[in-house]
Amino acid sequence: MVLAALQMVPNEPREAASLDGASSWNIFRYIVFPHLKPVLAVCILFRLIDSFKAFPLIYILTDGGPGSVTEVTNYYGFIQAFNFSWWGYGSAIAVVILVGVFLLSWLIGRAGWGDDHSTN
Repeated sequence: MVLAALQMVPNEPREAASLDGASSWNIFRYIVFPHLKPVLAVCILFRLIDSFKAFPLIYILTDGGPGSVTEVTNYYGFIQAFNFSWWGYGSAIAVVILVGVFLLSWLIGRAGWGDDHSTN
């Protein structure tokens, strides 16, 4: 996705900035990076969501072992609810994960689009 976004950055602003004497760092900072911000935000969101979907792999391949080395938060909530029958505790863990993912997604979305594309 990032490679496709880099290929979509227009050449004209970069050429104009280099003719005006801008350094490579300034061209990246003020021209290339603002074009990449939305794509980077989507990539980060995909990775965030993928990291919370690791439960089936851990459960099937290692069953949380050896010991509790590969025990992630959603697997811990599963163990608390279904192995120890602490339904309220397992549900609370799931709700905290849901709220955390929502807040992180919202923050990443705000950082990715910012005020550049507002309609004000």
